[in-house]
Amino acid sequence: MSDLFGSRGPAAGPSICSDAQDVRPTEKSRSPMVRNIQEWRRMTGEQFSAALEQVGIGRAAFAWILGTRSERVTGWAKGAETVPLYMDVLLSLMTLPGARELVLRVVRRQQIGDQQAAREFDAWEDSGGR
Repeated sequence: MSDLFGSRGPAAGPSICSDAQDVRPTEKSRSPMVRNIQEWRRMTGEQFSAALEQVGIGRAAFAWILGTRSERVTGWAKGAETVPLYMDVLLSLMTLPGARELVLRVVRRQQIGDQQAAREFDAWEDSGGR
């Protein structure tokens, strides 16, 4: 990547991955929201994994932030499950200055029951997000 927020065209905003897959509405898609996302691109598992690495956060810790199982995040990373559209935006936001500190502040207010996620958060905090 030449820059963190690769451009995807004039109608698209900043993105952590510039060559994500097209998302097209189906014939059944009638809502304005679905029509508005036709310019969005969906991340591949490889792009999702690279974005997690760029943010510097482990899968278990990221799953904990999202409130989902780490197996689901692993499925996205391996391409076994479709990566949600919002991941590109969320992971791009997590690279902004001060984002790591904000995430850690919110996370530390919660009780982390997942020991793997707790270890990954500790490592992320110690590494400065890199």
